[in-house]
Amino acid sequence: SKEFDRYRPKGTESPKLFANCTKMIKIQLMPANPQPVFCWPLLILWARPIICLDPITSESSYLKRQLSECSDIAVDLPAGLTVDAFADAVASCYGADLALSPDNLAAAWAAADWLELTAEDGLARRAEDYFFEEVATDHGLAAAVLRSCAAFLGGEVAGAGAGLLVRCLETLAASGGADSRWLEDVAALPLEEFQVVVEGMRARLAHDHDLMYTIVDHYLENHKGKLTEEEKSRLCYNVNCAKLSHHLFMHLVQNPRLPLRFVVQ
Repeated sequence: SKEFDRYRPKGTESPKLFANCTKMIKIQLMPANPQPVFCWPLLILWARPIICLDPITSESSYLKRQLSECSDIAVDLPAGLTVDAFADAVASCYGADLALSPDNLAAAWAAADWLELTAEDGLARRAEDYFFEEVATDHGLAAAVLRSCAAFLGGEVAGAGAGLLVRCLETLAASGGADSRWLEDVAALPLEEFQVVVEGMRARLAHDHDLMYTIVDHYLENHKGKLTEEEKSRLCYNVNCAKLSHHLFMHLVQNPRLPLRFVVQ
């Protein structure tokens, strides 16, 4: 099948498709072929153990732990992470060239973080370099990547998804201009996912909370009458008033959308 050509080594047969498709990935290390072969929904690695294990365990701290006791493991993918994204990330351990784009950056970013691909020239570094070289300098690309991050704001990859989304927010906020559609993209998020984004902003924007306050305020405005006082407070208490500019601090103390208890404190 051409679907697997990017993973199949030359001279090997196309991997067999399995009928029972689940989110579970099974990794099997078997002799016969020194290169990885991938198939969906199972990821099969046919290789001599000493050849196949080294790239995986040296590149991925997560898989190193999983493979430390058994060479036949099942991996439950976190919410949002597809089989293809996982396969691409593992293939990168063997030198496969994953062409990054605004469409797949969030998936690659999340997969690299979850698999702990921390090598100097690994997928995590390549994804970060791509962001700074391409996305951080282009308003349109940053907006596209921001929207794709929404799929990764739950479960085990939420931290990585929020981290990339916050970087996109910084890029879009710094670009200025009257176009604030990116604010609407964030305001359309469900409360739990937005809370993850706010926590991501708090972690990254340690010294300046102006952007966080602006986004939280816009979210409250777009969800007027839909949030309880407790829910609003949970969002607002991420904002440190001492880290606001004077202009936004004065806006905060007069803002009727904020919980009174938060304003008083």
